[in-house]
Amino acid sequence: METTSWGEVKSLARGKLKLKVNNAGTLNINWIHVSNITSSQLFQIGVTGGREYHGSLTEPAVPGQLRIAGSPDTVDLDIVDVVAIKSIHTGFWKSLDLQLGMGFSFVNSTDVLQFDVSGSANYRAPTYLAGVDPKWLESREEHSGITGAIHSALLRPVRETWRPLQKP
Repeated sequence: METTSWGEVKSLARGKLKLKVNNAGTLNINWIHVSNITSSQLFQIGVTGGREYHGSLTEPAVPGQLRIAGSPDTVDLDIVDVVAIKSIHTGFWKSLDLQLGMGFSFVNSTDVLQFDVSGSANYRAPTYLAGVDPKWLESREEHSGITGAIHSALLRPVRETWRPLQKP
């Protein structure tokens, strides 16, 4: 039995396609049951082997394929080779991905107290990805101090894969 669902494609991860449907919430559809998907929205599409493509999803020439209309070319892929889909939003706030984590530990036998905070902020645009990952660890014991680190990256797509941005 074939069913057609209309909605906003949110993501594909772990074999589940998230589709936001008006008046029905978000559907989680097993990827193996998807035969065709189209959308004018921009996506980052990951395939087996680690390659990534960017573009909108247009009607494929052959059933069971995914057609990615992007720059510089249009690419047809077997739908079973697609392992991840992430939407690339327009607008600053929709393109921003923020995460925050905190931890605490105490070892009674050595009287070591540790507290850590970590996070990440990533901005994804159609032509690049920029991010920062601050981490802070405070350890209280006799011969310990405070450590911290901040990592940042600016990446841009080169052909079908993401690579670090380098000066020309």
